[in-house]
Amino acid sequence: MVHLAQRFQWDNSRARRVRCFGHVVHLVARAMLFGKDDASGVLEDDIDAEAYDVWLKRGPIGKLHNTMVWINRSNRVTEMLREAQRQDTEKSWPGSLDVIIGNNTRWLSQFYMMSRALKSKRKGGRQRPLPRCLDDESLLTEEDWKTIGFYHDLLRHFETCVKKLEGDGKQRIRKGGKEAAYGLVQDICPAYEWLMGHLEEAKSRADRTPEPAQCRTNINFAWVKLNKYYSAIDQSPVYYAATVLHPAIRWDFLHRAYRERPDWIGKAQQLIDGLWQEYKQLPVQFERGNYDQLRPIKRAKEVEDSFSSYLDSFKSTTTARLEGNEGDELDRWLQLAGPVEKDCDPFLYWFNKRFEYPRLTRMAIDILSVPLMAAECERVFSSCGNMVSAKRCRLQAETVAVTQTVRS
Repeated sequence: MVHLAQRFQWDNSRARRVRCFGHVVHLVARAMLFGKDDASGVLEDDIDAEAYDVWLKRGPIGKLHNTMVWINRSNRVTEMLREAQRQDTEKSWPGSLDVIIGNNTRWLSQFYMMSRALKSKRKGGRQRPLPRCLDDESLLTEEDWKTIGFYHDLLRHFETCVKKLEGDGKQRIRKGGKEAAYGLVQDICPAYEWLMGHLEEAKSRADRTPEPAQCRTNINFAWVKLNKYYSAIDQSPVYYAATVLHPAIRWDFLHRAYRERPDWIGKAQQLIDGLWQEYKQLPVQFERGNYDQLRPIKRAKEVEDSFSSYLDSFKSTTTARLEGNEGDELDRWLQLAGPVEKDCDPFLYWFNKRFEYPRLTRMAIDILSVPLMAAECERVFSSCGNMVSAKRCRLQAETVAVTQTVRS
């Protein structure tokens, strides 16, 4: 960031930084599953550090990983699991499913390992006795399965959030014929609030687990990690500006989510005003032509998950019009802009407003175009590598770059 600031003459390089939300979720999920080195101030009162370290190595998640590795390495046990599934007439999937082994690279591998294990366990796989290749202390008990189910239900919300936010932000036809956009930067603040709420709810439910002290400690680790990055979003105006500049959200989310923290709302207002100062004096970029505005496209209604319903709860189809028609473009838009659909395309909306609010349109498109994850960037990077095959080994880097730019 320091080199970029020198190259583009930025006054505050920290304000230009946008963290990858997928990496933040990765760190939070790993803190929940595996803890961290410095446990001071996070451990529950009724558990010491040494006992907690032993639990991490030999607890339900560690024992599950060891069991899945052992099953995967044993052809006999793998075939026993497949046969148990073939004889199960109540299973909801065709054929048989093999185990999934978690790794240290992606937290989702741990989640999918738990999902597959719980599915196989519930459908009768556990009724078949397994060879006792493991020690008694390494075999999963019913209490271990309850603890694994507790973590699985909590991590399901993290998976839903990541799946919703890992796209490129473009409207396109999705699976099932619906048109939707994933990876929109205005969903960052609601995502933080949504995950924080689920962590706080899970901590209250941890008392009903077989090992409440360990579960509360792991949730504390995750909460501290998530709160660390949530508290850092006010270093950059992008997150608040993207939320306010969405025509269906505006200030509704911040006023409702931060109603008990007026200082946070004041900080958001200060950041947005500072960003607007960089745009309000720019020359007008758009001039009215003789062609009509683009009309919004009606999209098929999709089946909403809990995170989508949470996002829609902050969107409104009506806008309160304030008295007066004074001020700059930002003030006029916040006061006079008319109602919009909840699922409106923000880019199409601002494109149609480019003559009425030319400078604010430029700011809105710049902010809403910011990717909130590196997922799409990594996909493009992999696509570049696939383009240079053995039969295209003489392609120059400039040609590959131009091709991928046109493709994107």
